[in-house]
Amino acid sequence: MSFHSPTELRLVLRQDVTVPAVGMFDRFTGHARYQVTGDEIRGTFIVVPETAPGSDTCLVRVVYGDHPQTPQRERVDEPRIRRTRVRGECGPLAVDALPDASRLDARGQWVRSDGTLRPVPRSTARSLAEVVRAVVAHWATRPNRFGLVRAAARHAQQQPDTPSQAAREAVERELESIRAQIRQHWSVLQELEAVAQADTPTLPVLPPLLHIDYLDPISGSTGILSARPRLNPCDGTITYTVTGAHGCAETSRSARCASAATLSPEG
Repeated sequence: MSFHSPTELRLVLRQDVTVPAVGMFDRFTGHARYQVTGDEIRGTFIVVPETAPGSDTCLVRVVYGDHPQTPQRERVDEPRIRRTRVRGECGPLAVDALPDASRLDARGQWVRSDGTLRPVPRSTARSLAEVVRAVVAHWATRPNRFGLVRAAARHAQQQPDTPSQAAREAVERELESIRAQIRQHWSVLQELEAVAQADTPTLPVLPPLLHIDYLDPISGSTGILSARPRLNPCDGTITYTVTGAHGCAETSRSARCASAATLSPEG
């Protein structure tokens, strides 16, 4: 940004309490830079004009520091209130309807010595609200403020919409993942539909009783086994229940038994 025409001024925090600052303005982006140089409050505050869609209300955001996206290392432009390092931003604020500092939610993060971020302490938040209100109140008195608003609107239109683009890409990736899952489930459904529509296989008709010739391997005698087959339609197996064994006429031995054997369709 090309800030120009530095102007020394004093920001009014509250009655009879002021803080020195230098104001600079960028006619290309419409942003205003206030470099506060007080003993207890110092650092840079950037006023960014915004226009509410469909409204003539003049809104601004106040960004704490020139480079808020820079990692945790300490910067010269980073605001400090007493010993507390502050980063973040506040807004949007209606320029012509500024609340009192006691009702202004300045928000902000406290950068601790170990680099972690915490909400600013209550006393720091009060001072931060005072300086934010003072900066916006001064910006509202600028004779060229409407020119700054128009410049900010043009600048915003020329910038790539990076956050929205990233959000759209994330949604598209998630949508493609969901589509892939749908295709997989649809394939399974089609296979199940084919099974459901297929003709029901015909079950074999079994005789109520079978007579099976057998040979006793020890005595060499022959006989007849009686077996009742039972088909299990769930798995296709056939169970044979043997109810008796009768010897042949020429043998003097006969036996009685009760047993069962199960065969699979392949057996």
